[in-house]
Amino acid sequence: MNKNHIILICAVSLLFLLLWLLLYRRKQRKLEIKRNIDDKLREEALDKVLIGGGNKLRAEKGSPVPYDVKYDSDQRKKKSRGGKQKNFGGSVMIQLTELSELSTRKYIFNVVSKISFGSYTQNDIVINAGQIAGRQCEILRVGKKLYLKNLASSGNLTLKRGRRQFNLTQDAVLLQSGDVLQIENYIYEIVFYK
Repeated sequence: MNKNHIILICAVSLLFLLLWLLLYRRKQRKLEIKRNIDDKLREEALDKVLIGGGNKLRAEKGSPVPYDVKYDSDQRKKKSRGGKQKNFGGSVMIQLTELSELSTRKYIFNVVSKISFGSYTQNDIVINAGQIAGRQCEILRVGKKLYLKNLASSGNLTLKRGRRQFNLTQDAVLLQSGDVLQIENYIYEIVFYK
């Protein structure tokens, strides 16, 4: 073997090692998200048993409790990773990662009909900032598909998909896993599983 063959073999070996590491990290992330979804479903079932209706306690508080909170402003700089759609029976699960100036919060919802955003405490996600309307927008479920609809004329509402960016009007837009919703200074990375 000459020197060029040895260099080629080392380069190919290094490429395979990097590919294996990338696939391993992706698999670990998917397992973590699946564990979080399973934990959320168990928590909802336990709430129904203990409280006798599940969401009564959370409805009184106004906003759901995030399952993970990180107080690190550098989280905004990390890129969003879209997940593949999975089949979890008849439910449509959605993970919203809220990136604000001071913290990162993760929410998981089992979307039955809709998830509402706005400044009113009756919304699923309460945002008290800037020109946020009482009912700013909502994510609607139609069959197995999720749509985003702007409900207010005030406030800046933008949907980012890859390199494209849309300012939303009152028409409903079909959501895809990996989309990024921006409401004023709040950013929501969207990953959903069917």
